[in-house]
Amino acid sequence: MIEGRLVVLGPVESQDSALLFDWINDPAIVHLHGPYRPVDEETHRQWLAGLSRESSTVVFAIRDAAERKLRGIVQLVGIHAVHRSAELRIRIGADADRGRGWGREAVDLACLFAFADLGLNRVFLNVYADNARAITAYEGAGFSYEGLSRRAAFVGGAWKDVMAMARFARDATSEGFTEADFVAHVRALKAGGYAFARFGETPEGPHVLWRHDVDQSPQRAARLAALEAAEGARATYFFNPRSDFYNLAEPAVAACVDRICATGHDLGLHFDAGAYPGGLESATAIADAVARERMLVEAILNRPVSAVSWHNP
Repeated sequence: MIEGRLVVLGPVESQDSALLFDWINDPAIVHLHGPYRPVDEETHRQWLAGLSRESSTVVFAIRDAAERKLRGIVQLVGIHAVHRSAELRIRIGADADRGRGWGREAVDLACLFAFADLGLNRVFLNVYADNARAITAYEGAGFSYEGLSRRAAFVGGAWKDVMAMARFARDATSEGFTEADFVAHVRALKAGGYAFARFGETPEGPHVLWRHDVDQSPQRAARLAALEAAEGARATYFFNPRSDFYNLAEPAVAACVDRICATGHDLGLHFDAGAYPGGLESATAIADAVARERMLVEAILNRPVSAVSWHNP
């Protein structure tokens, strides 16, 4: 078993057969991944019986961590020993089970298995370009865009563009830092016995002051805050009232701040002394400017500012 926070990956069992048979014969489910063609019981039985004999394919059942009910399957197919690559395919059965984070975590766990246990370097997939929910989940699991094949699939009587995405094992040539990498760092701190402290606290024992300067994207900040909250981590998010990339007075930005604070994180001021013409020439001038901007942020967002960080000190 491979256990995550939301799902558990394990073998497909004999009692799963009936539900898998229903899924493969449901056009609405199949059309999310390809053209529909009915599968008879004997063909399905042979596929199930042959799973353990197919060396180039690994199939995991996806079960939710709480009830251990079957929610879908994720496969690594076409495993190539020379190229050290495989194609990932995933199917979440019920529509009500989509959008709950189960698919994204299952993809992440399957990739970690591919890299750590199979020694693969590349996992790739194809997804319909109009399937925004799936693309977002794949991006969250560390996949990046590689290309687009136009009118490459004929599904349900219409042509669809197909997007190619891939994720690579981390090595000396790897680029990027994914959400999965971020969560791994948070978990490593917890495993090392570090507590997540607030600015101004005097905690005993190993601790970390986990913080973010929000220079560009409040939306991405809100996403990271949700990932941290799910891991029981606490951070301070420093917002810049003089940012060129967002406006704290915009409702959408304020909503991101609300989501961040609602999950237990703190609000900070990201202070930019360089925004003052002629500069701030004394400690008193700096303190006065910080106080004004702190009051401004608190007035706009109706939340207390607990700390200050310097932008480009």
